[in-house]
Amino acid sequence: MIAQGGGSIINVASVGAYLSYQPEDGQVVPYTTSKAAVVHLTQNLAAQWASHGIRVNAIAPGSVESGMTETLTEEIQQRLLTRILMRRFAKPVEIAGVVAVLASSAGSFITGQIFVVDGGQSIA
Repeated sequence: MIAQGGGSIINVASVGAYLSYQPEDGQVVPYTTSKAAVVHLTQNLAAQWASHGIRVNAIAPGSVESGMTETLTEEIQQRLLTRILMRRFAKPVEIAGVVAVLASSAGSFITGQIFVVDGGQSIA
């Protein structure tokens, strides 16, 4: 990317990088800790590579309709839904829209940002 004069890197973090979970929600400490590291990595790489025209951002999705949420028990799914202001899981296409902006010229002046796409989960 340096040789070609720039580009866009989009990392995938998680709203879990900003939240703490009770034991009954599962053993997620390694997962959430690694996602917090992605947030920090994104911001550090943005600072290191901005002068080369490389933009580095991340998305931090909340709970998404996916194989990951499907493995949760119905009880845990319902508990998660009560913590999401929109009372539903995201659809993958709702995450893809943010990625499209960041990858395109529409996001050409965005770097070092973490886009939380969580239906209000992180503020509930």
